[in-house]
Amino acid sequence: MSASITPERMESFIERFYTVTDTPDPDGYASLFTRDATLNLHSVTVGRDAIRKRRAASIHKFHHMKHMPAHTYFNPKEPNVALVTGTIDYDRKPDGSPTLLSVRGLEWVARLRFEVVQDEVLCADYMVWVVSTCWRFLLTESSITPECCVSCVVYQNERESQS
Repeated sequence: MSASITPERMESFIERFYTVTDTPDPDGYASLFTRDATLNLHSVTVGRDAIRKRRAASIHKFHHMKHMPAHTYFNPKEPNVALVTGTIDYDRKPDGSPTLLSVRGLEWVARLRFEVVQDEVLCADYMVWVVSTCWRFLLTESSITPECCVSCVVYQNERESQS
C-alpha cells in the first residue's frame, strides 16, 4: 500500500467512480481499475480488459442508472480499503423481455480496495452486495410473495436461467 492513499483521495475516487459507472462508457469504466483488478458483481471478472468487455456486453440493457452513495467507511487497519453504502435507481430491459423494469432505491454495499499506479488512485478489487429490504425478506422466507420488490423476482429468474 502506498502512503499516498488518503481517505480524501479515496473519497474523490469514489465520487468519480460512481459518476462514470452511471454512464454507458465501458472504456471509461475500465480505466478506473488496475490491470489485474477483480470485479465481483453477481459473478467474478478478473483484469481490466475483461471488465471492459463485461461492461460493454451489459451496459446496453440499462436505459437509466443512478448510484447514490450515502456513507463511506474507512478502517485504519486496512487503510487502502473503503466500504460504501448507498442506493441505485435504474431502468433496464431484462434479457429477452420487451418490458422495461424500473427499480428505485435498491440498497447496496460495496467494498473497494485501492492501489496507486503512477500517482493515480485506481480500484484493485470491487465487490458489491445488494442489501435491500427485499433481500432481507428472502433470507427469512421460503418463497417470494407479491409484496416483494420486482428486482428479487428478476434476480431469481436470472439465477434459474443460468442453472
